[in-house]
Amino acid sequence: MKHFLPCQVARTFSTPSLILLLVSLALFTAKNSFAQADHVNPGSASLKPDNPRDDCSMCTCICIQASVDFANIHESYGPGAGVYSGYKSKVGFNLGVFAMKPIKELGPGAIGARGGIEFIQKGGKYSSGSDLEDYRMNYIEIPFDAFYQYSIKNAGIVFAGLGPYFAYGVGGKIKYGDGEPSDNAFGGQYGAKRFDFGLQFIGGFRLSCMASVILAYDLGLTNISGSNYSDRFKDKNGAFSINLAFCLGGLKRK
Repeated sequence: MKHFLPCQVARTFSTPSLILLLVSLALFTAKNSFAQADHVNPGSASLKPDNPRDDCSMCTCICIQASVDFANIHESYGPGAGVYSGYKSKVGFNLGVFAMKPIKELGPGAIGARGGIEFIQKGGKYSSGSDLEDYRMNYIEIPFDAFYQYSIKNAGIVFAGLGPYFAYGVGGKIKYGDGEPSDNAFGGQYGAKRFDFGLQFIGGFRLSCMASVILAYDLGLTNISGSNYSDRFKDKNGAFSINLAFCLGGLKRK
């Protein structure tokens, strides 16, 4: 018996293709960002590459990020949608490119913005008696976060913030423990909805403009259950990520 969303054939993208797309976007974003930074009107403050040992509290960083994710599906059902099923976390990964830009100094720190695009894996595992199901849902996700940061002298920068994310499902599988053929994770009359929306919470530590460690949690707010199940089940994504980012560089005023 299939507990979740039996799916029909959906168009999928291979992981190598997605990785190539994200790397291309990273190079394109970096090229345009540096080109804009180099275009400075005469008489204005000049820009120069950051020295990793300098205070980088007000520099713009463009980073390639990879992470380990612990995803889950939060399901409610029944009258009032108040009973939760027994999904367990599933390990996945993400890969993306981001830009972090402090905007205005405020008190001892500064407020800023962070945005980018990433490939991220979500899903979960369900087990009830002989009913075993493993969901892997792949998304292209665009998060936008506002953050507040504070410089620790001779150490780095700590920051925390939140903002919305928008995601679109591009592939994945549902595997069953009873030997039945796998289903596609999205598409068809019974498949999961491709669009997902929610809030992202972030916190982390920047080592100048060279690297950062970021903890993030995606709290899904959209019911992703297919149309045949959305009146009985409310399924929402959740994902905790441990991210490592390598930054291509930063630019700041002298």
